[in-house]
Amino acid sequence: MLYYNIFKNILEGEVNLKESITDEFLNNSFKRFKDDINNKISMDAISKNGIDAASINNQVVAKDQHTFSIDIDTGKVTDQKKSGRCWMFAGLNIIRQEIIEKYKIKDFELSQNYLMFWDKLEKANLFLENIIDTADETIDSRIVTLFLKQPVPDGGDWDLFRNLVKKYGVMPKYAMLETFHSSNSEKMNALLNSKLREGALKIRKIHEENGTIEEMRHEKEDILSTIFIMLCRFLGEPPKKFDFEYRDSDKKFFRYENITPMEFFNRFVDTKVDEYISIINAPTRDKKFGV
Repeated sequence: MLYYNIFKNILEGEVNLKESITDEFLNNSFKRFKDDINNKISMDAISKNGIDAASINNQVVAKDQHTFSIDIDTGKVTDQKKSGRCWMFAGLNIIRQEIIEKYKIKDFELSQNYLMFWDKLEKANLFLENIIDTADETIDSRIVTLFLKQPVPDGGDWDLFRNLVKKYGVMPKYAMLETFHSSNSEKMNALLNSKLREGALKIRKIHEENGTIEEMRHEKEDILSTIFIMLCRFLGEPPKKFDFEYRDSDKKFFRYENITPMEFFNRFVDTKVDEYISIINAPTRDKKFGV
């Protein structure tokens, strides 16, 4: 408010600050812009095409042949599109590469949408448990505000990925394909977050009216059931069983019928997910840079 009042007074001529923008400065700026013909050319190009397209140097592009001295044989590139699932795609790519090599399958992918479904449900459950645990806090406390800010974000890490695949297994991509909202998660997240915040208020109201922990958890289950239904509508119903079919590089056909995601994980995935750790560089005030 103070900043707004000062700015308003400057515009109305009631305050004469030493460092305010003057007519002389503006006249010099316009002159400097017009004196360089490149500014006019750049303005037209950027206004029409955007800064990225207008800045391309075709001579540099022509020199970039994408031919490398070291070439790693992998499957095709996977695409998270407009979602924040980089960690999930990276984890599944580690697993799928070993499947590709062991079973000699070309361009094989695991379902990212399947894992996204359970990731959202687990995050929703954790959020509601946190709301129950902090029911004694005021709603504007820092910890409750933090939980309410973004109940079910897309982001995650290796530890989260490991726990998901160990609990829910994995499946081929064709068994649960991408949907519009798995690849464009912003609107889905907004609606899920809104419903969970609504649920948080209901849980806190039970506590404020001296309700029991059992009553709070019963309300939590009702909310979580609604989230499950919403996820089915957004992402599809996760298959309980599927057929695993593929043809290897020797043209041999294989079919494994009616298997569950956990059976697939235990039978076809050799990756020892518990033997992997994350190495990151994130120094903070309480965690100084160094070894």
